[in-house]
Amino acid sequence: MANARRRPVLAKRLESAAPHLQPLGIAEEAQRLYREYGVQGAAERMPDAWLDELSVSGTPQQASETIEHLTDAGAQSVILLPLEGDPNCLDEYIRYLLPALK
Repeated sequence: MANARRRPVLAKRLESAAPHLQPLGIAEEAQRLYREYGVQGAAERMPDAWLDELSVSGTPQQASETIEHLTDAGAQSVILLPLEGDPNCLDEYIRYLLPALK
């Protein structure tokens, strides 16, 4: 279920995400998916591995592990945007995720 919700949100951003996707080596494929299939088609065809590469989700422990993986890989900052702009997520980040981060 969580993957089904993440797919279209991530697919919407593929068109303008090339600078962020280039270091991952998926910019060209992402652009092709978006161009050929649009948001819905790209969402359906997006490799599962991209979901974890392009988003932080799951339990607080899973999310903190993803953030640590990103910082270990060289990220100097990680921006968390609530799924579909839900402002209630910010409270959840503060309450559950921040304590899980080391």
